Amino acid sequence: MWADRVLASAFAGHAKRLGLADDETFQRISDAWREWAADSDGWILLPHGEVLARS
Repeated sequence: MWADRVLASAFAGHAKRLGLADDETFQRISDAWREWAADSDGWILLPHGEVLARS
């Protein structure tokens, strides 16, 4: 999923328009995601939360 998103998503298009990365860079990032996912020790944690502030 992440390997595909880095190649074809709004994030990728926006980063390209801003000159932050090119196709070669995104391909290297995608390849690294795939390498990480194939590693038996690879894991990811994406915590999500919300902060409610009151005054």
